[in-house]
Amino acid sequence: ELELLTETLAGVADNLETVDLRYNKLTDKGAITLAKFFHYSPKISFLNLLGNSIGAPGAEQLALALKESKNLTYVNLNSNTICTDGCIAITELIFYNPQLRHLDLSLIHIQPCRRRLRCRC
Repeated sequence: ELELLTETLAGVADNLETVDLRYNKLTDKGAITLAKFFHYSPKISFLNLLGNSIGAPGAEQLALALKESKNLTYVNLNSNTICTDGCIAITELIFYNPQLRHLDLSLIHIQPCRRRLRCRC
């Protein structure tokens, strides 16, 4: 999904501050690709992924990638299909990113994970 975009932006990754990919039909695969890209984007401050189809695996990888971000102030995952594990991973960003001022997890269709060790929502 996003391989071409992230390859194209690779040259400016270290200066990228805003990512707005709302309503782009992103799935876990796209979120994982984006998470890999964020490891090279230390200045990300604004992330809007509203209205996609990101589940727990994608959310968990995004959270891992964004934990070290020192500039992250806004995250919107409204209207995705994150289950409990994904929600927990994303909310942990609050502890690692004290500068985070906006975290939107509304309408995420949260549902219990079928298996606690490996989420398969």
